[in-house]
Amino acid sequence: MFDLHSHILPGLDDGAKTLEEAVEMVRMAAGDGTRAILATPHSRDVQEAAAHETVREKVDELRKEAKRQGIDIEILLGMENHMTPDLLELVDRGEGYPINGHNYILVELPFTIYPNYADELLFQLQLRGLTPLIAHPERQEAIQRDPDIMEGLVQRGILGQVTAMSITGKFGSEAQKSAHTLMRRNLVHVIASDGHRPKGPRTPVMAEAVTYAAKIVGPERADAMAVLVPQAILEGRTVDLESLPRPTHKKGWRPWSR
Repeated sequence: MFDLHSHILPGLDDGAKTLEEAVEMVRMAAGDGTRAILATPHSRDVQEAAAHETVREKVDELRKEAKRQGIDIEILLGMENHMTPDLLELVDRGEGYPINGHNYILVELPFTIYPNYADELLFQLQLRGLTPLIAHPERQEAIQRDPDIMEGLVQRGILGQVTAMSITGKFGSEAQKSAHTLMRRNLVHVIASDGHRPKGPRTPVMAEAVTYAAKIVGPERADAMAVLVPQAILEGRTVDLESLPRPTHKKGWRPWSR
């Protein structure tokens, strides 16, 4: 599996607080079957702390410590970029990080409204050669009420990332219902952990959610959302939505593992 959304860098946001916690998180992810994990600190927190110069240092430090402790996982850099009117300026200045330095960018919508500037901003990102990946749309209230918002974005070549805990119901019934709806309608394409801590409900694990997803959309689609699509994104390869396995419902399938 490849996890494109996690808060494993210590002391930057509401994720890991210490290097020890960060190491415990990547150990947990590796033990769950994750081969590569993308560090995506909140852009707003990084900006407020003026920490852009230290983000890469923290990634290097975590990589070295994980390697020293024999943890077999690749740690890569991205950012959870908040959708704000100045996002384009941040991207142009190199302060809004794409995913693994390639041509995809993780974007978080405001949780309650769909901004009137959202469509134009996302279009401008695309004009810059960046494909937006919308973080956890199933937890966004406007999309929960009207999934057609996400359909319109997907029709424009934008991708969606669903949170593992939303699939399993650990984010509540509304998020779970929305997640399943978006999955069945082919409107989310990546499963990620959005892991924040090494203990409690927000750990950086995905395998349980992928097994659950297979019951909703079929094992081929669930596997694509955890492996094929995120790996392509990390490598900067084009994701052809038409070629992906379509959501299906299959019975008698054994739990997924990889």
